[in-house]
Amino acid sequence: MSAEITNDKVYIAVPKKDEAKLDAIMINHNVANLFSKEDYKQKNYSLSQDKVTFVDYIIYQSDSIKWDDDYKDIQDIISFVDEHPYQQGGRTMFVINESDDVDFNIGCYWDVFTVGEEIIVQTVKENWTK
Repeated sequence: MSAEITNDKVYIAVPKKDEAKLDAIMINHNVANLFSKEDYKQKNYSLSQDKVTFVDYIIYQSDSIKWDDDYKDIQDIISFVDEHPYQQGGRTMFVINESDDVDFNIGCYWDVFTVGEEIIVQTVKENWTK
């Protein structure tokens, strides 16, 4: 069985360079149409190098999916994200269940998303240098 439509909310952030791989997984399992996508720029600061870098990301979001890790499509998405979990340039994801609790996560999703009454993707100002 594959992902079904319910009230779980799924948020995934992957570096832009990984977009085609995740798209292929979603297309292979016929779940790409359940996710919206948007571009995002992540600001990273290296304390050791005293340097700011920016990484282009893609944010995937679904507000109506049944997230069950017994499903093969879900297992493949989890495996992909977990291959390179978030640490400045990696992948991250989290799931909010029907009770509005974070039910599952990989990586430091709070570096990309602000979780509250609304989920907010943290934005970067063009003139940020530090």
